Amino acid sequence: MISFPDTTPEIPVESSSLAMRPVVEMLAAVAAHDVPVLLRGESGVGKSVLARALHTGSPRRAFPLVTVDCRGLEGDEATAGKVLGPMLRGSLHGNALLEEIGALPERAQAIVAMLLEGHRGAGGLGPRIIGTSARDLEAAVRAGRFRRDLLARLSVVEIRVPPLRERRDDILPLASRFVSAFSPSPRALSPRAREALLSYDWPGNVRELRNAIQHALVLCDGPSLDLAALPEKLTSSRGH
Repeated sequence: MISFPDTTPEIPVESSSLAMRPVVEMLAAVAAHDVPVLLRGESGVGKSVLARALHTGSPRRAFPLVTVDCRGLEGDEATAGKVLGPMLRGSLHGNALLEEIGALPERAQAIVAMLLEGHRGAGGLGPRIIGTSARDLEAAVRAGRFRRDLLARLSVVEIRVPPLRERRDDILPLASRFVSAFSPSPRALSPRAREALLSYDWPGNVRELRNAIQHALVLCDGPSLDLAALPEKLTSSRGH
């Protein structure tokens, strides 16, 4: 089992997968440093969960983590400017999580870029920005949809979160954790259900796994979650 060193026990992240070792180690290393962080990876891999863990392990954890889902601002310059500025100013001493930052309109991107530049020049004044993105930001820069200077200022530390298919050792521990979280009574995965979970490629990543377990718990009324309770896509294709 991989976990954070004892110096940062408050960061609630662990993994059984070797593919996650660099992620865990980088989060532990950067937690105490007041620099921007960009978490990259496919949708559903758990970038926002890791961002919240980073906040929990940082010196700013006593202050709020302000979260902005940038997808809700996409294509709306007027709303983006009105919403983003006050929210970031409200997180002056804390961390600001900008989920899917590639969706920000141009005016909002300029606000974040100026804030990052001011933070660097003022020795840490202002919120520490944590961004997440499933999009190819370099391609967005080339297409003129994302500011080159914002990408440069944001990616002081970049962490790629691998998809679940590259960290199969995490599938069953995560599934068991979701069973415990969502079931009011003790339940276990049957051997056939465990085999199906391990055989599937999980294009929706950890989010899809969570949903599959919730689906199974709704359909199963016994102490064991069997193959029949899982979503049909897992039982019919076995990941092929």
